[in-house]
Amino acid sequence: MNNAPQLGEFARHVKTSPPKPFLWILDLTCLNLVELSKLSPFSEIMIQVTRNKKGWKNWSDHDSPEEEIIPDGYSHSLDSFHILLLIRSWCPHHILSQARKYIRDSLNEKYTEPVVLNLASAWEESDPHTPLICLLSMGSDPTDQIDALAKKLRLECRTIAMGPGQILYARRLLQLFMQQASIRFNNESPQGMRAGMKRTLTGISQDFLDASSNPVWKPLLYTVAFLHSAVQERRKYGSLGWNVPYEFTSAVFMASVQFMQNHPEESGGRKVWFSEKMSDPSLCFYTGYNIAHCRTVEQFLSHIQSLPAVDSPQVFGLHPNADIT
Repeated sequence: MNNAPQLGEFARHVKTSPPKPFLWILDLTCLNLVELSKLSPFSEIMIQVTRNKKGWKNWSDHDSPEEEIIPDGYSHSLDSFHILLLIRSWCPHHILSQARKYIRDSLNEKYTEPVVLNLASAWEESDPHTPLICLLSMGSDPTDQIDALAKKLRLECRTIAMGPGQILYARRLLQLFMQQASIRFNNESPQGMRAGMKRTLTGISQDFLDASSNPVWKPLLYTVAFLHSAVQERRKYGSLGWNVPYEFTSAVFMASVQFMQNHPEESGGRKVWFSEKMSDPSLCFYTGYNIAHCRTVEQFLSHIQSLPAVDSPQVFGLHPNADIT
């Protein structure tokens, strides 16, 4: 695709728009503010930015401008939608955080929370003439849940790992069924540490949590779940997160947990998080992300719900500017 016409259009708008109040304001930001000033709540914004250089500069330079007081009284005069427009115009890499607030205010906070796949409930909606088709995204793998549900319901479960030579076998299985309508559902990777931790630990049973009497077992399990969610979240930063893309599925998490069960004496001491410090309730993976010392799955999930809704790149060991990229 040729981007030359788009770049030419952008350059034309830059030349014909009013001069930038200050050099530190990006050309695109200035164009956005000009368009924004056509709406009544922002009719004076260009004048206000010119008069209040320090205030707007400090606000825009903040790591989380959407959480700060907007200069010239806009925090009090704008509703969440108009603040969303301002964030989109000035610092678009922070729009997700403000979009959550807008959804919370206009609909309900429950619509900002991740939905954990409940395969049993999805199964109840199906019947012999209406199968389920799961559309997967990178990092999501419900195979273990499907196998567990099949065993619980005492159903035959046939799986195929698609690869060279498997197409004929797959066709034989498909021929056993008639072509029919289906219920389609997505099983996407969770977004954010809170969502990732919630989905990971939802798949843990109380019996599994009580599998070991070692006092370090439960905080160790929580720490591995935190690390698993962190490495998954780094994927969204592209090459900044990982040079080589990798899925880090739930199977990888369970393999790590299995290793801990088999070799508990080798599980710690090599990393900052995996050490004797895990027994200290004051241990923080990052500000606002304390280690959980709980006895039940419900207590762990309650603790996870207290985690920040929006994560700083610093949680994943990245620079704050990684969000801009």
